[in-house]
Amino acid sequence: YDVSAEAGGCYQSQTQNLVVDGDMELGFILPHRTDNGMGYTCQPVAFNWVNADTELDIGYDYSAAQVDLPFVFPYYWALRDTAWVSSSGFLNFKAADGNPWNEPIPTPSTPNAAIYPFWDYLVVDRYGWWGPQSRVRTATFGEAPNREFVIEWRNVATCWYCAEYVSFEVILYEGGDILMQYRDIDENWREQGG
Repeated sequence: YDVSAEAGGCYQSQTQNLVVDGDMELGFILPHRTDNGMGYTCQPVAFNWVNADTELDIGYDYSAAQVDLPFVFPYYWALRDTAWVSSSGFLNFKAADGNPWNEPIPTPSTPNAAIYPFWDYLVVDRYGWWGPQSRVRTATFGEAPNREFVIEWRNVATCWYCAEYVSFEVILYEGGDILMQYRDIDENWREQGG
């Protein structure tokens, strides 16, 4: 028999062959997902939400704000010192881009050289006209060479005039690690794989 195991998320599936000739036990150690040799892997870590305090000038939809990173961040083939943070739930290192229409990655379409924690059509309602006030904020913590740069999307709406809000963040570590965290993601989003 070919027996397969998968856990989804940060793990690759694995298949092993099993010949049954009595009571059998088969163990699996699923490898972490990787990005085909570029050095990034995916792994679950303990949740530790970090509140950011510097508000970016991002409002409503299709908008982006440029931020100067507090350290040079290594991302694939380049050292980055600037990022553009989008209302659409991503940041990229090439140009301002508020594209809310997500598609499979990789793609030749923009945005590229990006990190996509929750790429979707999102609304940053800074004034709370239709629900809680939304914000996109940043913060820097620590001292060189162990600084962290946080980008937090707080209470962003998943559409105009709707009651579904999400909060998520990306933490860039000075050494090149990336952490994505999510809170206020309700069961409706979990069931849809959102």
